[in-house]
This record gives sequence, structure tokens and C-alpha cells, in this order.
Amino acid sequence: MDAPMTPAGGKLLTCDLEDTCTALNCEEVMDLYANALMESQEGTEFIAHYCGLDYLIKLQPPEEPA
Repeated sequence: MDAPMTPAGGKLLTCDLEDTCTALNCEEVMDLYANALMESQEGTEFIAHYCGLDYLIKLQPPEEPA
């Protein structure tokens, strides 16, 4: 299976797929930096990489019914 693409068009490797990646406490990082991370494309890529796509999806606001 190919790695998913980032919003910038690159392949996204989540931290759990890299041997040299340092695990982060994502809840702590988000408590401190949520606003800055969620406001930029690089921030959302950071969250997806270090915390996983499922974590990033969980942070997205629910879609409003049409």
C-alpha cells in the first residue's frame, strides 16, 4: 500500500512507520500548540506525521449537513 499524500502533495510517512522517529505525547503537544498547528498546512502535516492520520481526523470539526 502506498503512503497517503499530504495536502502539499508529498508522501506522508507516519511516525510509526519510521524507525528513527521519536514518539510525542500528542495530547500535550496539542494542549500547548493546537491553535498554531491547526492554522497552517505544515502544522496539520506535523500532526499527521507524529500523531497519525486518525488523530488528525479526530481533530477536524464535524461536517455540517447540507
